[in-house]
Amino acid sequence: MNFFRIKMEHSLLPVFLSGFLLSGPVFAERPETCLLKLNITRNQSIFWNQVHYDREKYQYVFSIVKRFPLNYKVFPGLAKYSFRSRPWAVLDPKKEALLFNGNIFKKLYRISVHDLPSGETKKAGMLSRAALKNIPLRNIILFLIESEMIETYIHVESKLCLAREENGNDFYRAYFTGKHYYYTNEENIVPVSFSVSIHKKTGEISAAGGP
Repeated sequence: MNFFRIKMEHSLLPVFLSGFLLSGPVFAERPETCLLKLNITRNQSIFWNQVHYDREKYQYVFSIVKRFPLNYKVFPGLAKYSFRSRPWAVLDPKKEALLFNGNIFKKLYRISVHDLPSGETKKAGMLSRAALKNIPLRNIILFLIESEMIETYIHVESKLCLAREENGNDFYRAYFTGKHYYYTNEENIVPVSFSVSIHKKTGEISAAGGP
């Protein structure tokens, strides 16, 4: 009886091994690693219901100025960004215009990256020499995303992950992945993947689609 039991056990071993090899080992999905996470929402937007929309030019009204008006309004979500005791951006309530600090930015363009094709690039602006020397370049990019000058969703919100950074001699580049959410008759969730670069010599800011 013992011999018979041992023989049966050994005869089942190849069957077990063959099933394991065919199915392969099962691994748990690796969690996403982020240097930083961002949640950009319509409820926090500085554009919705605050900045005037020029229907003739199909754009929100914003400009770059060296001096802010006396009655300017600071946006709560952007109050953490200041340079030499001055905000990076404010609202002119009288004109309903968004004003950017001209000591930081020389040029700015509002661009969308939620649907930017892989490999395609867009210019986002240009920094002053003072900004290049005195402000961490990561902060510049985070500000442009949080202020929605770099628009990462089309309707409701985006959830982003700062996946990695490159800090070379000529460029600083931040890579983002995530999802943006919009609604039709149902919730739609669309992957987002883009990078934002700053040239350390010229101050040019640009965004590119894809990983």
